[in-house]
Amino acid sequence: MANRYIFLFSRLLIGLLFVFSGITKLMEPVQEFALQVEQYQLLPQILIMPFAYALPWVELIFGGLLILGIWVKLDAGILGLTMTAFIIAISQAMIRGIGLTDCGCFGEVIEVGETPGQVLIRDIVLMLPIIYLFFSKTKFFSMDKYLLK
Repeated sequence: MANRYIFLFSRLLIGLLFVFSGITKLMEPVQEFALQVEQYQLLPQILIMPFAYALPWVELIFGGLLILGIWVKLDAGILGLTMTAFIIAISQAMIRGIGLTDCGCFGEVIEVGETPGQVLIRDIVLMLPIIYLFFSKTKFFSMDKYLLK
């Protein structure tokens, strides 16, 4: 019984976090987010703008689907890969000594003020409910119960 509520809480937590993150990035000019992406020195210059355009929509769409409980396993997989990319980006910046001014997690709308180490720990902790959702068999309070019959 507790698993059902853990499933629901995890869905709502991760879904709302990604929806909020996507919305905050969409509220600012894409060039602002592109500058935050560029500071990681990870993507080739030609990919920075397409990435800056696409990421907020990925966060918003898959976060929203997760909240609704539509294709939970797919959503958790996509958001898990996204979070893994964030973890890799932050880790490589720390290893290379790149001074990140802001993680870019919530665009310029909200500056969280975390150190890269704190962001890394937060993202690793947030992977736990994502992994749980990916492997969970529960469909409590989700549309998957009706869609995947």
